Amino acid sequence: RYRNPATMLAAAVLVAAIALSRVVIGVHFLADVIAGVAIGVSFLVVMDRVTDGDPVRGFAVALALGVPAVAAAAVAGAELELAVVSLGSAVGGLAAATVLDSIPELRSRREGVALVVVGLLYLVAVSSLEETLLGIHPGLGVVLFAVLIAGIMLAPWALGQAVPDRVAV
Repeated sequence: RYRNPATMLAAAVLVAAIALSRVVIGVHFLADVIAGVAIGVSFLVVMDRVTDGDPVRGFAVALALGVPAVAAAAVAGAELELAVVSLGSAVGGLAAATVLDSIPELRSRREGVALVVVGLLYLVAVSSLEETLLGIHPGLGVVLFAVLIAGIMLAPWALGQAVPDRVAV
């Protein structure tokens, strides 16, 4: 089970900053932002209990929620983009989480910088294809985001930073 207090504090500060920025720029009311944060925190608490901190179980739950979300959006004639992104992310996360035994450790600051640079380049490349692929077919969007999330999760391993025990080299 992975719970780093510094990471959790950083995430809380980020959520608060983003939430308050929505009020400051005038796109949401304070009550809407508070309700959204409360719903999000409640969801995270429930997911923490359901998954017991196991990423494979977490991505499996996300996949189980993503399939009906895409179906519901398609039936309702709604925009599929967010549902497709969620489903693809769940597929990629589940695939990568089943390969990795644990979060690979970086051994130096230089390795961390290299990983960030490669990750940013990867995000730019994939995001440049996003609208094109989603416009062609939602299934391509699912594949794109599956590859994106799996690629991000597997990047330290792929760069040779750490090799999980279950993966033969």
